[in-house]
Amino acid sequence: MIRVSDKRLIDAIHKLNNTAEVDLIANKSAVKTFNIFNRTFCF
Repeated sequence: MIRVSDKRLIDAIHKLNNTAEVDLIANKSAVKTFNIFNRTFCF
């Protein structure tokens, strides 16, 4: 049986995971944009 505190902990972990995934996707697209920018201007 899951206690209420355990459920809250699980929810918090899920939220953290979702945030981490969003950050990862944002970072990947930022890196892609930066690479294109670098190639375009040949720094």
